[in-house]
Amino acid sequence: MHNSPVINLLHQLEPFSNLPEQSLQELAASMDVVYFPQGSKFALQLHENPEENASLYILIKGRIAEFDNEGRQTALYLHHTFFGESVLLKKLNESNYEVKEEAIAYRLPGGKFLEWVKMPELANYFFNSITDKLDQLHKSRQMASSSEALMELVVDAPVKPLNILSAQATVASAISQMATTQVDACLVKLDRASHEVQDVMSEYGILTAMDLLKAISHDPNVLNQAVDPFAQSPVISVHRHDYLFNALLKMTRHYVNRLVIRGDNEPVGFLYQKDLMGHFATQSGLGMLSLEQVTSREEIEPVLRQVDDLITNLNARGVKTHYIAKLATEVYRKVFQKVFDLLEPDAVLQSGCFIVMGSEGRAEQVMRTDQDNAFILPEMDEQTFETLKPFAERLTQSLIDLGFPRCPGEVMVCNPLWFQPINSFKQQLKSWMNTQDETGFMNVSIFLDAEVVFGDEALLKDCKQLVSDWVKNYPQFLRHFAKPVFQFETPVNFFGRLVSEKQDQQDLLDLKKGGIFAIVHGVRCLALEFGISQTNTHWRIKALMESGFFSESFGHELGESLNFFNTLRLENMIDLKQSGVNASEFESKQNKIQVTNLTTIQQDLLKDAFDVVKRFKKMLNHHYKLDTLL
Repeated sequence: MHNSPVINLLHQLEPFSNLPEQSLQELAASMDVVYFPQGSKFALQLHENPEENASLYILIKGRIAEFDNEGRQTALYLHHTFFGESVLLKKLNESNYEVKEEAIAYRLPGGKFLEWVKMPELANYFFNSITDKLDQLHKSRQMASSSEALMELVVDAPVKPLNILSAQATVASAISQMATTQVDACLVKLDRASHEVQDVMSEYGILTAMDLLKAISHDPNVLNQAVDPFAQSPVISVHRHDYLFNALLKMTRHYVNRLVIRGDNEPVGFLYQKDLMGHFATQSGLGMLSLEQVTSREEIEPVLRQVDDLITNLNARGVKTHYIAKLATEVYRKVFQKVFDLLEPDAVLQSGCFIVMGSEGRAEQVMRTDQDNAFILPEMDEQTFETLKPFAERLTQSLIDLGFPRCPGEVMVCNPLWFQPINSFKQQLKSWMNTQDETGFMNVSIFLDAEVVFGDEALLKDCKQLVSDWVKNYPQFLRHFAKPVFQFETPVNFFGRLVSEKQDQQDLLDLKKGGIFAIVHGVRCLALEFGISQTNTHWRIKALMESGFFSESFGHELGESLNFFNTLRLENMIDLKQSGVNASEFESKQNKIQVTNLTTIQQDLLKDAFDVVKRFKKMLNHHYKLDTLL
């Protein structure tokens, strides 16, 4: 069957699109066309007689639903999707189907499929681990948008030449060199450099035209002085083979408009914000980098809208969700700081510590969701503390006005539980850990993900040390603390089918309950046990791999599974936002995806990811001996 329609279809369909042209021609010749009338039912299974075996079907048109042995719908196949491979590869004994809308499909006999699936281009998809499959999925999405500058490397962007001066060079010579190269910065090789840190940039400082203007305005006679005292360190740099996306992230985080580009052994050039943004297809990042100049809350709102647009675009380009979350986290934290400053806080508040927790603290929040924050204050008298409470209300309301909704559990600075002097807060932590009830465990879990946005970091460090010491003194605490991992069932049944719930005529699956929570909380428990200070789940997994608790392969699978859950969740949230749902509806639906809207590949990956969750739960059950816990 050499006609072009089937070959055109195979060209568009993963993983068959990976085959060379000659192989596609041969594969197409092995197929025939079959018709399925509406309402008909059929089953696929393996037989001793090869002629009666299941086949692989690729839908041209129509809709065919798949059901498990209990009659629950587990998948819906539309045009340009395929089914039947699970039976052929002996992942299932039998599959049952019902034709919802008359359908036409290309049929590849099972024997032929089992021959073709041995080819590396197909075997890589059908037999690879979830880590390899997800990596290939991201790469294919990135290749589809390879013209987008965000996916390019730093070395591909416009690079300005370096000016490098010795520490004894004069200010006048620095000005002359900047004028010659038309680059408004120099690197200075410092005499005062620290030799303890083995880092490419540790022996350099940076001197900008603005630094020189300030120096001359204070003392016009500095022209013949050495540049060393005026150079600033440390130097913010980015590796030449890093992504431009990460260069933007560093500029956002550090409020700088240039980065030094470094190689493996030496600095190689400058990357400027204006050149970077001119290189981008979108100007979305410009607003983020202007937060420092914002003078009112109204000026923050368009920046956040730009962030929403950038999140949508990055996701469409195949950027992994945890990278998008890193960028969003940096911007959101800058917003929190700016809101705090605009409210003109009392000096006592300036010496406190504003923290974010939950997904915000883990740097895993992408879209603006409900707040999880607190304020730890230094010790003070009761009268002074009472005068600060109205500020907490104003801060919470300001964030609500900017689209960060009120937390349903009231984990916000306006709640007295989360706005206290340090000694009171530490007593409360002790109470939560000592009580060991559901509320206490939940609050401790939220707190363990805390990160400082601004203020005195020592206040948070002191509180976290209290929790760490408690766990060392009461090791049984961790067994009880880990138990909520098993609070929700993993939504895959004995036959490897996805288990959804019927709601509003839709087959919905709760990603947070089914997978995300188990990974996040289980890893959180292990991080507490092993003394891992990182809050981001991916960094905690990496630390657990380095400690030897996770094998390298399982650590990668766990991290990629979490990232896949979060990607599906993000895409669902984007769809909800674009459909214009109200805040309460968004809150109730953000974690629930409609299974039948997923592609065949997505459904297969989801099953694989839930299998990883099941293995992780078994690992935790064995490690903490939870099945013996009364």
